[in-house]
Amino acid sequence: MTGVDICVCTFQRASVTETLASLMTLDVPAGTAVRVIVVDNDVAPSAQARVAPIPIPPVAIFPAPAMPAWSGHLGGLVPSS
Repeated sequence: MTGVDICVCTFQRASVTETLASLMTLDVPAGTAVRVIVVDNDVAPSAQARVAPIPIPPVAIFPAPAMPAWSGHLGGLVPSS
């Protein structure tokens, strides 16, 4: 069986429900398993309440709170000047 992961990143976006609804209309070939991964960049898990009631294929919600850009959390990388 072939597996396809579809990743959706969101940060306080009400439109994530429309995005996920559109994924339900995909024509998936036989023998293909689809998994939807929602990455919630909100410090408060705001995507959970929006995503939970949607009857989509297997979905995983991962919290990934936004961090200040280039704050040194990326292995010491700093922005170029």
